Amino acid sequence: MTVSVRPVGTVDSREIQVWIDTGFNGDLVLPQQLIEELKLPNSGTVKAILADGSQIAIKTYACQIDWFGELRHLEVVANSGA
Repeated sequence: MTVSVRPVGTVDSREIQVWIDTGFNGDLVLPQQLIEELKLPNSGTVKAILADGSQIAIKTYACQIDWFGELRHLEVVANSGA
C-alpha cells in the first residue's frame, strides 16, 4: 500500500510503500534515515517491550498521512532497518 507522509503543518509530502502489521499496536514505523529526510519533528519517547522481554525507550516523531482521503496525525517510531 502507498501512503503520502509529511511533517505536521506542511504541504510537501512523500509517497512511501507501507505494510499493515496486524500485531503492531502503534501508529507507524519508519527507518530513521527516512524520518531525517522528511524532517519529522521529535515528539517524545515510548517504552517498548522486545521479544526477549526487555524494555527500551524509542524516540517518536510526529507526521501526517493521507489515509484514504483523510488527513491523519500519527506518531512515528524510528527503526534502523530499511
